[in-house]
Amino acid sequence: MGSAHSSANESDSGTAHPQEMEVEGTQGGEEVSRDPSVDLLLDWVLQAAHHNPLSIDGGDAFVAQMTSFVNAVMATDFSRIRGPGELDNFSLASLLEAKTSSKDKPTIHPAPVLRPPPPAAHGPLDEGVSDVGALPNVLMQALDDLGRLASPPHIPASKKRKGVDRLVPPPPQKKSKVAYSCPGPPLPINRATKPKPRPTTWAGIAKQAAPMPPPPPGLGPQHRGPSPPPAFPTGPMKTSPHWSVPSFTSEGPTRKQVLVSFGGTPPDLTKFFTESAIRAANGYLRDGQSMLKVTSIVRAYDGLSLVTPAVASPSDLDVLRNFIRKSLPTGTPFEVALPSLTSFIKILDVPYFDLKGLKITQEALEKALHTSVHAEVFAYLSTKPRIDRNSAHSTSCTVYCNIWDSQQGTRPKKALGQPIFLARRSCAIRPAARHTGVPLCQRCWKWGHPTVACKAKQLSCPICSGLHEQKEHRQHAGCCKGNAKAKPPVPPTPRDQPCPHKGHCVNCHKDHTANSASCKFWAHCYDCEWIMAEYRQTNVGKPAGSK
Repeated sequence: MGSAHSSANESDSGTAHPQEMEVEGTQGGEEVSRDPSVDLLLDWVLQAAHHNPLSIDGGDAFVAQMTSFVNAVMATDFSRIRGPGELDNFSLASLLEAKTSSKDKPTIHPAPVLRPPPPAAHGPLDEGVSDVGALPNVLMQALDDLGRLASPPHIPASKKRKGVDRLVPPPPQKKSKVAYSCPGPPLPINRATKPKPRPTTWAGIAKQAAPMPPPPPGLGPQHRGPSPPPAFPTGPMKTSPHWSVPSFTSEGPTRKQVLVSFGGTPPDLTKFFTESAIRAANGYLRDGQSMLKVTSIVRAYDGLSLVTPAVASPSDLDVLRNFIRKSLPTGTPFEVALPSLTSFIKILDVPYFDLKGLKITQEALEKALHTSVHAEVFAYLSTKPRIDRNSAHSTSCTVYCNIWDSQQGTRPKKALGQPIFLARRSCAIRPAARHTGVPLCQRCWKWGHPTVACKAKQLSCPICSGLHEQKEHRQHAGCCKGNAKAKPPVPPTPRDQPCPHKGHCVNCHKDHTANSASCKFWAHCYDCEWIMAEYRQTNVGKPAGSK
């Protein structure tokens, strides 16, 4: 406290001392004060020490700071450094490591030249130094000690200053970017922190379900009944293998029906197309404890089709088989089964002529297939084999066969790639591409579109091309209903006889019915391009939409 008062008195008497002094320590029982401007100079010198080479270019500011520094040193009683023996215990480095409170940072100009202060400096510096250009020994020793900052002495924690006691590393250099350079590889994925995929199945969702909350206080394990079964299985789901339909197998009709086929000529089936027959069939199913129901009975595939809302089981087929047996005359052959798919195979290089030089027939070829080594395969022929001669003068042909099969095509696979002997020749069995052919509309009897997609304004009769259905031909066709006023009168056609008159084809415009196999369109039923070209040729000169 006394030192602070004496400094204030000296400042009033005109001596160049700072107005405020900080307490540095004690010297001989008295407090030693230090000028705050020393802190500014120490900060400036410390930052300059971090640059190599450097120049301290302050001009008048440098002179003022150095003057203030020397005045502070000479005004303070540092008797321990006035002797040469005590000089090693004090250096400028120790002053630089002292705690300061400066906030202003002087300007540092890196350059390889150290400029001394100009000789024109005036003030108390001239009084203590004989030559301004030459620093005193104490200051020179302090500057020499500044170079030995690599191993500074221990500094108490209370005396350390943030940013002064450690060197600041230079900023890292940025890599230069090359124009049009390829980007580097992507960063590797950390599998430890990579999120797991979300489950997509019921079993996976059930495994990640939250645990059940605890029961209320009044409901313990002794009050609860047996837990209900889970709504869905919690284990892994069992999925059936995916079976793809082979390329030589058709999709076939819907299996939500039961087909009844008859061997030979079918009997009278009129009584099956009534409501009483449907009720009788459902009564048999109900008595057999079956959930299946028959919704309708229609004619299909030269037999009956019992339409059902679901696929019939083997037990349902047994019940319906009993119903058909009791509804038909005794001894009538029939078969009850679900509709099957159709597989297509072909037999290559079959002789077109038999041993007698005659053309082979479908009956003879079918008999040979049933007696061959692959009889178990050809026992399921859905139609008679079709013979296709390779050319007009060829002695061989290709035989196409349609076989009732399952969706996996298991039956023809037994014979595919195997040889078969026909007319003393070894022939190869290969799969045939499934061709559904060009559809024939049952409404307008034109080729090229199905019945459900027909755009004709009115339906027509396939026999006479009249504007009525085929079953109404006898009542509405002029050729069959007769003409009593004609001379001589024309009697009507009897009901039990077919129409004896010539038909009219809407496709080739010849004297036969539109669904007759003698029409040339039937010979090209698998050639859509030929049918479309024939339509363009036969309709030349006719207005659009005319027949």
